[in-house]
Amino acid sequence: MEIAGRVALVTGAGAGIGRATALRLAREGATVGAADFDDGAGQETVDEIEAAAGRAGFVHVDAHARQTSGQWSTSRSRRSAGSTSS
Repeated sequence: MEIAGRVALVTGAGAGIGRATALRLAREGATVGAADFDDGAGQETVDEIEAAAGRAGFVHVDAHARQTSGQWSTSRSRRSAGSTSS
């Protein structure tokens, strides 16, 4: 499957398997939407992707919170991963 040019949403992108997945997808050419409840760790993943000339954006998501899914769809409709506008 060709990954380059696609957008990938990775939950848990701040650590462990989620972080490794986000970094790998970015290396393969995907724009990564890095989602995590730990803002600092998620942003570090985005920073590492961008330092390697990849495209990524971070959004705070708590997958355990019942209201998260509605917040995610609303915030994603306003901006795309890697966008500088809000």
